[in-house]
Amino acid sequence: PFVETGEFDCCFMGLMDEEGNFLRTVEGGLVPAAPEYDPWPTALAKKHRKVAIARRNRVDVTKIDRSAVQRYMLCFLDILGTKRMLAEQRLDEVRARYEKLTAVAVREHVGADTTWEGAMSTVDGGRTFSAALYCLPMEYAYFSDSILIWCPLVREHVSAFLSRCLEVFCESLALGMPLRGAITWGEAVLDREKSIFLGSPLAQAAELEKMQEWLGVMVAPPADSVAKDVFIRADVAVVCDVPTKQGPIAGAALDWPRRWRDFMKEPPEAVIERMRHGAHAAKYDNTLAFVRASMRHNEELLRFLGLKDAGTE
Repeated sequence: PFVETGEFDCCFMGLMDEEGNFLRTVEGGLVPAAPEYDPWPTALAKKHRKVAIARRNRVDVTKIDRSAVQRYMLCFLDILGTKRMLAEQRLDEVRARYEKLTAVAVREHVGADTTWEGAMSTVDGGRTFSAALYCLPMEYAYFSDSILIWCPLVREHVSAFLSRCLEVFCESLALGMPLRGAITWGEAVLDREKSIFLGSPLAQAAELEKMQEWLGVMVAPPADSVAKDVFIRADVAVVCDVPTKQGPIAGAALDWPRRWRDFMKEPPEAVIERMRHGAHAAKYDNTLAFVRASMRHNEELLRFLGLKDAGTE
């Protein structure tokens, strides 16, 4: 909970029980902390207990009725060149690549090697307690050459969801699997167990994916009914001209080249050139143009912030 005290904002974080008592570790488990350890934080926690429990219940995915209409954010991805890939590789090799992609999509948000910064990345709700901490309830399904990943539409999860989509896209390039896709928002029925996938966000994503002429992921503007819960950080998406088969259109897309430069050693241009296929040269030319635009955008931002000299390469 955040509590104003004069000119300062104080934040106390830790495990607590249903009564709002902070817990400490002892041999054999967790027990309420003694008053001398945290008399003030415990009092504050009890004051905000109702808020904390309400927020926790808000993102409790165990209570989601997947057969009912729910609000989701989803990413529809199409693997390009599947026919050629199946002709050149064994089916079990292709399946292994699919499984690597989906493993990236739905891995636990916090693992043994997760940094504190990474664990905190789901918290983007402003000055509020967020039960989204350490939790990113991702689900997926794939059909032939298409992959669908989704997550309940909760403001605190949006940035982490987009970051995960970036990871999936970069992993696909590293595996030599060119992707094209779209991210949409809204009400849908996404029931993997019953194989029921319905809703306008799904239809919109499939339509947007098909019209694009590059390797990339377009981000659709949210409808007014869900816009208040869609918060997108500037380091995961950029406003750009999205290339389509009918010509470029104004839009937004995941800034995957930026993520690639942060975590991969090989230049993104080299990866795209290696995937280039003569029959679809325009897709790769448009993708390389986006890579260069992403670099310019990053350099302009650094110069604006005074972190890079204008003459620095």
